[in-house]
Parts: sequence; structure tokens; C-alpha cells
Amino acid sequence: MMTTTTYLIIGASRGIGLEFVNQLLARENTYVYATVRHPETASLLETATFQHADRCRILKCDVADERSGEVGISCLSYKIWRRREGSVIWPECFIE
Repeated sequence: MMTTTTYLIIGASRGIGLEFVNQLLARENTYVYATVRHPETASLLETATFQHADRCRILKCDVADERSGEVGISCLSYKIWRRREGSVIWPECFIE
């Protein structure tokens, strides 16, 4: 059994961040958390991750907003812990 490597991509809605997501999801045994400021306008990311929905989650997080960053990191930490415990519970800060 191969281990899964988890990646966090900040600024994944376009450009190099979006390409990182695409390249990582092309690999087997990877899990990607993709952060965006405005999930409602991240249509390219949603399209790119659609076929890998079981290995990628989009997280709303604006690193320029301290509160948003704190909430995002808390949710991410919680989710990684829950994934390790075998649970599939998504805090509401995650975009489904």
C-alpha cells in the first residue's frame, strides 16, 4: 500500500497555482487542498478538479485577511486530522 502525499496550494484559482493543482492531480496517491479568495469565481479550478473530486478540496482563504487565514488553517488542520482518523467530515469552510 502506497502512502498518500498531501499538498496545500495557495492561490490555486489561476496561473501557476492552477497548474500546480493540475500537475499534482495527474500523479497517483496525491491529495490536494487548493485555496482561493473567491470560490464563486474559480471556475477553471472547479473544472480542473471535477474528475479528481475524491482527491482535491477547494478551501476559501484570503491570506491578506488575517481572520480568513486563521479560519482556513484551523479548518485545514482539523480536516487533515480527521482524514487520518478515517473520517470524512467537511467543516463548513470547505467548498463542496
